[in-house]
Formats: sequence, C-alpha cells, structure tokens
Amino acid sequence: MKTRLLIIFALVGIFLLFSQNSEALMLIGDPTKNLDVIVVGTIVSAYPNYDKSETEYEVSIEEIIKGEFLSNGTPRKTLHFTSFGIADPQIELHRTINYKTFKEGERALLLLYEKNNRLEHGLSVVNSFCNAEQMMQLYYVPADGLVLNQTGITEQPFHTYEPITAQFYYFNKNLTESEIDVTIQIIDDFPDIHHVETSTLNLEKCQAYAIAETKFVIEKSGTFAISADVDGGNGGGQSYSGIVVVDYFQSPLKQIKSGTKYHNVQCNDGLVLAQRGNTEKSACVTLDTKIELTVRGWAHDDRVILGCTGERVQKCYPQDRDEYRKKLQNYYYGFSEEPDSEINVSCMTLETSKETATFFKIPSYLPEDYSFKCSFSGTPYESYLIFDNKGVQNGWISHIPELVSDGAIFIYQTDQKSAVGEKKYATYGTATQRIQDTYDDVMTNNPSLNPQLIHINGMLAYAVDSCNDCGIQTANFADGTIIQKYATESKIKFIDENGTSYFLKAGIPLSDLIKVAESLQ
Repeated sequence: MKTRLLIIFALVGIFLLFSQNSEALMLIGDPTKNLDVIVVGTIVSAYPNYDKSETEYEVSIEEIIKGEFLSNGTPRKTLHFTSFGIADPQIELHRTINYKTFKEGERALLLLYEKNNRLEHGLSVVNSFCNAEQMMQLYYVPADGLVLNQTGITEQPFHTYEPITAQFYYFNKNLTESEIDVTIQIIDDFPDIHHVETSTLNLEKCQAYAIAETKFVIEKSGTFAISADVDGGNGGGQSYSGIVVVDYFQSPLKQIKSGTKYHNVQCNDGLVLAQRGNTEKSACVTLDTKIELTVRGWAHDDRVILGCTGERVQKCYPQDRDEYRKKLQNYYYGFSEEPDSEINVSCMTLETSKETATFFKIPSYLPEDYSFKCSFSGTPYESYLIFDNKGVQNGWISHIPELVSDGAIFIYQTDQKSAVGEKKYATYGTATQRIQDTYDDVMTNNPSLNPQLIHINGMLAYAVDSCNDCGIQTANFADGTIIQKYATESKIKFIDENGTSYFLKAGIPLSDLIKVAESLQ
C-alpha cells in the first residue's frame, strides 16, 4: 500500500483539525492503570440484549496480561463481558457509531473494566496475527500527527534562523505491512515552495507507527500554518494555524564576528545593547543593568550623540555616581532630554490627552482623597496618568518613581496592536502567555518580590504587593558584587483582548490598586 503525505506551511489564518482515523487509539499515560482486565482471546459467542442495546460476549482466553485471578483468588479460565451495541448483522439500525461490536471468531486484544460485578468493554484491538505486546504498542505511540520542535522545545514561539524539526507520526492502526511515501513541503509565501523533502517509510507487520521527519529554517518572523494530507486526502489529515516565529538574534560577539558592525548589533526582546566603545565587548542586558554598567564606565554613554563631548564631558560624567545614575534613569525612563536641560513635560487635562490618544481608560474608583492630577499622551498609542492625594510637581513624568514612593497612583496604557500592526503583534504570543512569562521570569530572578497571578475583570494579571525590602538587585563586576535591597511599590500588569497593555503601580496596598484596575472604563 502506498500513502502520500503532504505537509504545507502557509501564511494563512484558518484552523482545521481532523484525525487520521475515525477511531483514535493512542492514549496518554499507562492504559493498564485504570483498567481491570486485559486479555487476548477469540470471541466464541455473542448474546444480544435488545432491551438494553448491548451484547454479552464469551471469550476463549489466549493470554492474560492483567487480571489473571478473580476477586476470590480463583484463576480466570473463561471470560464474559458486555459492550454497548447489538452484535446482529441483520439489525443494522441498532448499531451506533460510538459503540463497539464483535463478530464470532474474531481475535482481539480486550481492555476491560469491572463495574457492578461484571466486565465491560473499555478498549480493544481486533487483529488475527500480532501478539499481545505488539498490539499493546498501539496504546503507547508517543504522538499522533504533526509535532514541531526547536532544539527539543515544542512550545511556541519558535525563533528565526534556528532549525525547526517537523515530524509526522503515522499511526498504523491495522498493524499491517505497508510502504508510505511522505512528502513534506515548507511554504513561506503561498504558493512559492522553499523546502521539499520526500522520504519512504516501510512499516513491518505489527509495527504500531513510523515517523517522517524534516528540518527547515524560517528566516523571517510571522504566523504560519501547517497541514498534513494523508493518502491524497482520502485518509484524513491535519491542519492548524498559529505557528509563531519571532526574530532571534545571536549573542553580540557572534554577530560582530559574522560581520555586523558593533553599533548595528541587535538584541532579543526585553534586552538593550550596552556598547563598550567600538570593541567586541558589547553585551545585551536589561536597561537597569545598562545604566549601572554606564555609571561604572564599562558601557558607552548613549548621550554622547547629544553633545557630551569636549568641555561638556564633565556634565555627562559627574563624579557623584548617584547623581550620574539619576541622570541616566531620567534619560531612559523619561523623554529624550538634553543633558542638564530642564524637563518640561506638559500636564495635560484628560480631554486634551483624549484628543491625541482616544483609546485609554480612566478609573471610576480612587482611594479616599485621591483625584486626577495630570496626564500625557505624546502619541495616539500611549497614555500616562497620575492620581494623588497631594499636588504634583512640574516635570512629573521624570519623577514618577519618587511620586509613587510618596503614595501616588501611576497608570501607563499602550495600544500595542495599533502601534506595531496586527501582523507584528501576533508574534508576541497570547496575552495570557505573556503575563505568565512575566510571572515566571520574576519567580526565577527575584522571587523575594512574591509575585502573584490574579484576575482583573476576567483577564490574567501579574501583581506585586508593596514591601519595604523585597526588591533585590545584584551585579557582578571585577571589583566585587553589588547587592542592593530596595522598597517595592504595588504593581499590576495585564493585557486586554484588544491588544492594550495596562501597567499600574502605586504606593498603596495591592488590594486598593486592584480596585482601581477593575474600575478602568
């Protein structure tokens, strides 16, 4: 027998899924665990019960795999069991597709469970030539259909420029000898084919499954679809969309050695480039680490391009490290600021901000004595809001950490989907997964923050309660390791179904901040 398999990747968004056989046999885990009796035998007789739409069968036992003894300790010599469905070929109307019936003389592997002192049909394999061990292998097929992995990891997203392995597990339900031709096609922009590989699988009699495999590399980010066509479509198949591939960059050193200019080195999501002059000692680090590396003189100060040269160099590199660190924090976390220039960000009304960014929401609940103070929307895709029970100073955006420490409520909203486009946004992963990743990352790197997963109006959210010394920051340098403890404010982060990201932080208890988040409208 020849069966052809076609696997197609395309940039489409249709989801289809249909199994290779109408009756799937593969189980997850050990099938013997929850079944009481497993035997190989031949059906000797069948006694249909039309009132109950079931049939009782008598079995001549060939081999007992489990349940060798009766409950009273007597060796089992004969076996009777019942199964829904009428074993009468003259009354086809009584047959139901979900019920299993057997014919006299059929040899089968029977997996049965005991209920009300009688054995009932659970699972079965009808086969005349394979032994019990071979038939049992049908229940231990490691996968069914298409499986993708990258360096052993099956979770999405996958990365560009890293080999992806596609495997198709062909499930040989009838345990027959067969020859299967498998053609795997990887399609980028339909219908241009960039990868084609054909292989032949030779299944021996009683072999439960065989695997067709190919490897390929995707060179651009996107959301792909995959489908499998078995036996020209006559044998079923499989199709689904949503295979996410995102840009993945090698280490700065590898990029530089491969010819990339040091200033063109790219970092993966969540990291920024810390350059050490024009040497190969650049690194991809978090922004906070980059600030510390710059303060210590290891990393190049990005503000040099703003005129921090010659007579002004001391203004860019003050001797006081705390002052230097604060200037860098203002530069990176605020808005583009000329060194030593006075920050002057407008304190917009809500109405004025709405003229620029219409998407953002406003809380209907605030703690007692709190009120709206200022807002800012520099683009149609972002919104900054500050609420406090006291006044707010000029240039408030560059002083958010101090304001929050003093009790203010800060809300930052970003319309990410509109800002980057729906196609690019799809590569970020689901909102739930992104929040889970944030939680997992904090649990791994700073568990002292005691992060929580909560729900805000049905959406998964990451949260941290305020604490005086829960924050711990470490950095290793040639002259020693820095370990700093710091107070943390209450934080909440979540993403809604429209692609809007919400980040709230405040110097108030988390229970109050949750009420603020839930009231956004």
